[in-house]
Amino acid sequence: LGMRIHADQTGHIGAAALAAEVGAASADHLDHATDDDFEAMAAAGTTGVLVPGASWSMRLPYPDGRRLWDSGVTVAIATDHNPGTSPIETMPFTISLAVAGLGLTPSEAIWAATRGGAISLRLDDRGLIAPGKVADLVLVSGHPAGLAYRPDRPLVSNVIKAGNVVV
Repeated sequence: LGMRIHADQTGHIGAAALAAEVGAASADHLDHATDDDFEAMAAAGTTGVLVPGASWSMRLPYPDGRRLWDSGVTVAIATDHNPGTSPIETMPFTISLAVAGLGLTPSEAIWAATRGGAISLRLDDRGLIAPGKVADLVLVSGHPAGLAYRPDRPLVSNVIKAGNVVV
């Protein structure tokens, strides 16, 4: 997975800049990271992973996802599923929180959940649909923005793994 750093969730301690300095694959959380941190991360190719479910469940302010996105850092979102601070298991709810709380558009949130996540894991052959890439896909009913605006609905119609329908 490459180095990953739990960075600046509860206060600014310089962890995001450290992630960039050591070439970490990602800096996760970033609730209190600064513009200088984002500049260093963008230059180093360190993905910023935002976990809006932690902010939601802990009733804390959301990090500024719009500012991170606009800084040029590759953005990913994740559930951060754990029993203490983020009991969220579903990506549709996480995508919805990314739109409502982080300031991303539905398209940006979906990209961050797919391509951004793959980049954070350094999986260059996933997270996009293109010739020569691994065909891992989730097909949804209706418009993809429904993932952001209707997270309470079962929108997944098919799951395809390596080109084979599995669900």
